[in-house]
Amino acid sequence: MCERGELEPEQAFELFKEFEDKMVSECTELMEAEPLTVNELSEADNKSVELNDPPGEGPVLRWESRIVFAPGGDAWHPKNRKVKLSVTVKELGLSRHAFRRLREVVGKRYNSGKDELTIISERFDHREENRKDCLRTLYALVEDAMKADELANAARNAYVKGRLQANSQFMDRLKMKTQKLRQAA
Repeated sequence: MCERGELEPEQAFELFKEFEDKMVSECTELMEAEPLTVNELSEADNKSVELNDPPGEGPVLRWESRIVFAPGGDAWHPKNRKVKLSVTVKELGLSRHAFRRLREVVGKRYNSGKDELTIISERFDHREENRKDCLRTLYALVEDAMKADELANAARNAYVKGRLQANSQFMDRLKMKTQKLRQAA
């Protein structure tokens, strides 16, 4: 009615406040009319939600965003675009080396107490684009962490190769065996 010019903004606000107060009082009356029984209270206590679920029993990705309504009916607000992604790292199934590399790369974005990685994006104007950006960042971090296995294997192989080359008796025996194999072929 305010947008059509039928009411002034102050009148529309007062009308909205009256409606809101009426709805709250109606809901309060309904709740008072039907009090919870003892069974319903005990069921409500048993259904507590715990965010620290064991592995395999909770969401791997948890999204958090805000919806801020600015006065005047304009839906755009700078805080509406911010998106926060929380990931349980144990659920990613990383190897020991990959986990260490991920932890080093992300720094303080990893909370060791909760075993949780937090990625925040507010780069783009729309929330959905920022969600995609969070996912792209997560994929890139996991892909980079997976390179740690290859690096660890390469370092291990280089170390063993260096140790074996330093052992002259082993190298003499290896040369003898390779010569025998070449002569047999």
